[in-house]
Amino acid sequence: NRAKLALKVMVMMLISEGLAVAVVTIFIRHVWGRLYSDEDEVVNYVAKLMLLLAISDFLDSFQCVLSGTD
Repeated sequence: NRAKLALKVMVMMLISEGLAVAVVTIFIRHVWGRLYSDEDEVVNYVAKLMLLLAISDFLDSFQCVLSGTD
């Protein structure tokens, strides 16, 4: 029972952390591109990739926690 409770708590923590990181990444996606270039084309490409990065960060948190469970 303790292991199941620990897993449930960890999953809730990773969901909240993953959502926080994803939301911040989505909000700064246009700002991040401006740090590297002033060209609109580059900024737009970076913004598109940041959406993929947000999804990847969120799903990676699940993989890290659940890889050790059976």
